[in-house]
Amino acid sequence: MVVAVHDLGRVMLLIVSLLVFGNVLASDVSGCADNPIVSRFKGSEIAGCRAVRFEALTLPTGRWSDDKHAWTAARDLSGRVSRLVYTVPGQAGGQEVFQSYLSALKAGGFTLAFSCHGFEDCGYGFAEQLLGGVRDTLAKRPNLVSHVISAASGEGKFSFLTAFLDRPQGEVGVSLMVVDRDKGSGLSMPVVVLRVVERQQMASGQVTVDARAMSKGLAKDGHIALYGIQFATDSAQIEHDSQGTLAQMAKMLVAEPKAKVFIVGHTDNTGQLAHNLALSKARAKAVVDALVTKYGIQPDRLMAEGVASFSPVASNASEAGRARNRRVEMVLQ
Repeated sequence: MVVAVHDLGRVMLLIVSLLVFGNVLASDVSGCADNPIVSRFKGSEIAGCRAVRFEALTLPTGRWSDDKHAWTAARDLSGRVSRLVYTVPGQAGGQEVFQSYLSALKAGGFTLAFSCHGFEDCGYGFAEQLLGGVRDTLAKRPNLVSHVISAASGEGKFSFLTAFLDRPQGEVGVSLMVVDRDKGSGLSMPVVVLRVVERQQMASGQVTVDARAMSKGLAKDGHIALYGIQFATDSAQIEHDSQGTLAQMAKMLVAEPKAKVFIVGHTDNTGQLAHNLALSKARAKAVVDALVTKYGIQPDRLMAEGVASFSPVASNASEAGRARNRRVEMVLQ
């Protein structure tokens, strides 16, 4: 494996002896290549991949609570996302593969945020939640999907970690699940499910929701989704990255002094409904408070409401869908 280490603007490559840089192999699925930051275990083959230029990814930093149907702790990181699934032919077992990755990440400057092994340690619904999007990643190897899910979700034969790397050009988050071979599930070799997110701002000029676009959206549809408003995980604290969108909201409201709007918070379906209803309303109220206190918008023109997961715009079965459902909307009163 190769882990890129970034220290005070310098770039070094740390090559860990147990793992080697994963050049493209003839047996790799076409169109796939190793992530440049974290590559492959020696001899493994790419069974599937998927890359997105910008996406919000939830990285578990705690076990799965089956009672609350939610992670006990997690971090959302937005940026370039790479998903890779490897098969590991040969004699290596799942624990050998997992420990090799763990050692390489630590040696490369990553900080381990969380690790767990199997149902009792991770939570019984852990693997099912993590592998929700594996069908998309393994689109070219559909026969492998059921074996992986059965071994992990059915038998609990997996190990998992989340780790982070601080670097000047943006934080990197890694989640890694190694599913061990299981004859009963038809999985004849370990499988590595790797997700890497390189934190970055969404490139400007790609999708711009400025004051004019907000005004047009409200005039046409009566509401508009504002994905530029971001919050800390499971919190109503507005992230600093949201200031640009808040400023455009205020600009629109100043330009249209008669307009009155609802600010509506939406969540995905992760967690308990009562909690999400309170959280979505608290987030909407935080936006209203920011518009009033920082931008001087009259409070009688704004009303906060939260609807949790009652009004999805995408399926909650995938991470991409859940990311679209987590949003703030401005709705004409």
